[in-house]
Amino acid sequence: MKEGNNQEMMTKKNTALDIMSDNIDSLAEALSKVQAVIENVSKDKKGYSYKYADLASCLDAIRKPLADNGFSISQIISQDEDKRPVLITLLIHKSGQWLKSTFPIESVVMKQGNPLQHLGAGITYTRRYA
Repeated sequence: MKEGNNQEMMTKKNTALDIMSDNIDSLAEALSKVQAVIENVSKDKKGYSYKYADLASCLDAIRKPLADNGFSISQIISQDEDKRPVLITLLIHKSGQWLKSTFPIESVVMKQGNPLQHLGAGITYTRRYA
C-alpha cells in the first residue's frame, strides 16, 4: 500500500464516527462493576412544571463508582461538520480504552438572559443527558 493511501486510511479512521477504542474488554468489565453500584438519582429540583435531577446530583452519583473502577470522564465542546456546537463526552478507562459520544447542543429559550446564557443552559442540559 502506498504511503498516501495509508495516511488516508488513518484520517478516515479518526473521524467523528469513531465511538470507541479498538478494544474495550477491560473497559467493559470495569463498567459492569460501576453499573452494579450506581443508584438512580433523585429528582429533587423543581423548575417550570416538573421535577428533575440537576447536573451536580448526576455527577455526585457517578463520580466515586467511576473513580473506584479506574474511570474518568471528559466533556468537551466542539463543532460538527456544519459548525453547530456539540458536546463530546469521553469515558476513559485506566487501561487506555475509551468510549465516545457526540451530542448536539441546542440553545435553551428562556424568558430572560442573553444568547450566551441561553447557550450555557443548553450546555448544562446536554451534559446531564450525555
